[in-house]
Amino acid sequence: MTKIRPVFILGSPRSGTTLLNSVFFSTKKFALYQSETHLMDKCAPVYGHLSDTKNYQRFLQDWLNSVNFERANIAKEKFVQMITKKDRQSYACFLKKFMDQIAIKQGLEHWVDSTPSNVFHIDEIITTFPEAKIVHVIRDGRDAALSIRKLGWHGCKSTDKTRCLLYAALNWQEAVVQGRKSGKRYPDQYMELHYETLVNEPDKTLSRLSSFIGINFNEQQLQNVRFGSLKTANSEVMSAQESAKGGLINTAVGRWKELLSDEEIKLLTGAIGHTLKSLGYREVSDISSGFFEKVTIFYIKSRLKINRWLRLNTILGRLSVGRLLCSKDVAVNTKETSYGE
Repeated sequence: MTKIRPVFILGSPRSGTTLLNSVFFSTKKFALYQSETHLMDKCAPVYGHLSDTKNYQRFLQDWLNSVNFERANIAKEKFVQMITKKDRQSYACFLKKFMDQIAIKQGLEHWVDSTPSNVFHIDEIITTFPEAKIVHVIRDGRDAALSIRKLGWHGCKSTDKTRCLLYAALNWQEAVVQGRKSGKRYPDQYMELHYETLVNEPDKTLSRLSSFIGINFNEQQLQNVRFGSLKTANSEVMSAQESAKGGLINTAVGRWKELLSDEEIKLLTGAIGHTLKSLGYREVSDISSGFFEKVTIFYIKSRLKINRWLRLNTILGRLSVGRLLCSKDVAVNTKETSYGE
């Protein structure tokens, strides 16, 4: 039996993980699965350990009826029969079984999971997938925060836009810092890829990616085979005309310069400026913050850490995450499940 080789694309939300996932699909070497699994970050806290029969049955029922499973295009009965006790040791083990079956059905030797929040589970990934390759996509935190705020993914209950922006930026920073900290322990399996470099210098970036993954990536593939973010606009601000050109578009780079106020830029600089500088991002002005801003930043950082711990370790936290989204509740759920000819 051919050994299946996994790749994990991860990072902060709105950093380009979906776009890079589409780049991987352009090679036609990776199993075509256009969904995020969220097994380790959302399912684990909600359903509990799979070794417990009740937990497993409740999870499996929801999983088989979810959008996540439907987009895999594999038979339910056959998949259930193949699940072993080993596959129930952890959600990472279940993920392996699930993604392996998608690759096997499509006759491919590689698969890629682009769930961004796996950035907090790098150690678990390496433990379960000792030969996995991990690509950490990093984007300018000011652009990422701007996009996160627009989509309402910041986790802030306040109606104050500036506060929501700060939550988004500190969420970005938490993901980036944790990902880099964990990734450095696995230098042969971990790679950092900047969104800006991908869209501004695609040849250079794709060449580097080819060397790391061991599969050829090139710009011509992006024109000829277009899935996901390469098929439609890869940014909410991109026009249909720009999207129709194909390839990688850099329209979304540096949007913060035009759309953030001077006050917001100063606030973000005080909150995430050191991280931005450490990543090589320029145009980072005076990083100093006033007393009130420092207190606010400290409070939000602490709250984010506490919320993450509560979500993973308490019943109330688990209830706040919510169960899997059922496929019948999704109005538009059409995704390609094979490359075709």
